[in-house]
Amino acid sequence: MIYLVIMLVIIALMIIIFLLSKQDIRMRGVKITGSVLDISSRTWTDQYGVAHINYYIIYEFYDRNGQRWTGEKKVNSHRLAVGDSLTVYYLPNRPQRNDADL
Repeated sequence: MIYLVIMLVIIALMIIIFLLSKQDIRMRGVKITGSVLDISSRTWTDQYGVAHINYYIIYEFYDRNGQRWTGEKKVNSHRLAVGDSLTVYYLPNRPQRNDADL
């Protein structure tokens, strides 16, 4: 029982840290315009044999120095198209830490 409580606390802390890191990127990050490079779908089957589809976008953006960076984000639906513009936030000192606003 104690192990279950410890595991739940650890999972909760991990979720909080993840959410704060995304918020940190948006609060301290640079806001720019990027573009959608690719859209992919991944199908997986759950334990009951039900198939599910997840959509992911690959996007690119250029930092203040003109260096190209890419990111990937899971999306709920396939509503964007390749070439579409989107808002990207990135940390200037670590552009690999970025997030797209959909």
